[in-house]
Amino acid sequence: MRSGHSWGSRPTAGAPFERLGLPTSVPLLLGFVFVCVAEVIVGVMLLLGVPHAATVSYLLLPFEFAYWIGFALPFGPPLGVARTILLLLA
Repeated sequence: MRSGHSWGSRPTAGAPFERLGLPTSVPLLLGFVFVCVAEVIVGVMLLLGVPHAATVSYLLLPFEFAYWIGFALPFGPPLGVARTILLLLA
């Protein structure tokens, strides 16, 4: 029996990036990985109490938001809002 995904399938078909004509390409995915790694680094900086780590987190938010919307990731925006509120309260 065949599974739902094959190596040739496009799991983001129908997402805004696809509708805009941006294929899910290696550079696009590498950009997403870069933003994710940067956010992990900022998280560690926040845990260590590094000055201005919250500011760096705010600066990354527009890039994260673009990928969340572009790839139609459902949990990104609500978690980003929650993170921003928690940083403002800290």
